[in-house]
Amino acid sequence: MREPAKRNRMLDRRGELRIPELVIGIGIGLLAGLLWAPRAGEQTRQDVRRRADLGLDYLNQQAERLRAGAEKVVAMTKEWIARHGEATPPVTETELQQAYEDKSEKV
Repeated sequence: MREPAKRNRMLDRRGELRIPELVIGIGIGLLAGLLWAPRAGEQTRQDVRRRADLGLDYLNQQAERLRAGAEKVVAMTKEWIARHGEATPPVTETELQQAYEDKSEKV
């Protein structure tokens, strides 16, 4: 009889990702890389700072693109509602009362 397939090692017993272990592993890797870096400490820190700034700039650009896209979707939705909202005739109080009575009669 075959053994059940082993679970993915990146998943815990509940099938969820083991994020804390991943973060700890990344932190240990970064620390080891800084300790055994072939460059001088100051040069390494400047390089890390420069790359972090580049990453932050990239994230800011992506956030701006996302914001612009969201604003476009909101504008298109408002325009659609304005066009289709006017096409629907307004409901009068009498019509609402009649619909309520019709529903009550069915129950």
